[in-house]
Amino acid sequence: MNTVARVLFAVWAYTWAVAWSAAIGLLYLVGSPFDPHAVWMDLSQQLYSRTMLACFLAPVRTEGREHIPLGQACVMMADHKSYLDIPATVVAMKGMSIRFVAKRELVRIPFLGWALWASHHIKVDRGNREQAVNALRQAVERMDKGIALAVFPEGTRSPDQRLLPFKKGGFYVAVDTGYPILPVSIRNSGRILGKMTLLPRMGRISVTIHPPIPTTGLTRADIPALSARVREAILSGLPEARALEAEASS
Repeated sequence: MNTVARVLFAVWAYTWAVAWSAAIGLLYLVGSPFDPHAVWMDLSQQLYSRTMLACFLAPVRTEGREHIPLGQACVMMADHKSYLDIPATVVAMKGMSIRFVAKRELVRIPFLGWALWASHHIKVDRGNREQAVNALRQAVERMDKGIALAVFPEGTRSPDQRLLPFKKGGFYVAVDTGYPILPVSIRNSGRILGKMTLLPRMGRISVTIHPPIPTTGLTRADIPALSARVREAILSGLPEARALEAEASS
């Protein structure tokens, strides 16, 4: 796809994405006051995710759905290279009620941010440690209801194929609760709409769900080894990232 075609595609994709974000965000806001168990949120989240992927002509292929611990709480951890990682994860994990840890400043975005504010997702202020800790405590309470807490352990989108160093917050939650970690690998989302570009490409996103990693009996002293194990699981579905790490260590 040449530059002119990508510009035209970008105009088309962003126009529809903004329009559908506003429509679905308002639709969710109407029903959110009557949604104590997040059923309406889960349905709206699936609708929004599928619509966003359709706007960018980015279908999702999922492998390993048999590893999803339906009905059991877990901490889902995935690599992060694109804004499309969130809808791709939601579609791949259909049937599992997911709560994301999101930056609190996102609530300022019209429609979508307002829906996030009204939702059951975990909003974290990165500049306020006390608020962040309280938000993670809320996450634990919600996990007790049998949901998946979705965490991008890199903390931000990687600008290339490399897997960034992992932060510890999600591991604290997993170890403190004893819930398993579900590693997930997301391929090609960065090529379609990466951190360093506003011009999307058409393409398929591949999501690989790996077997859960138990945390029962572990303590915070075990987090470095646990983080390394989760990282290795995610890398197993990212051959490009694994090759770059091998090259850097040689």
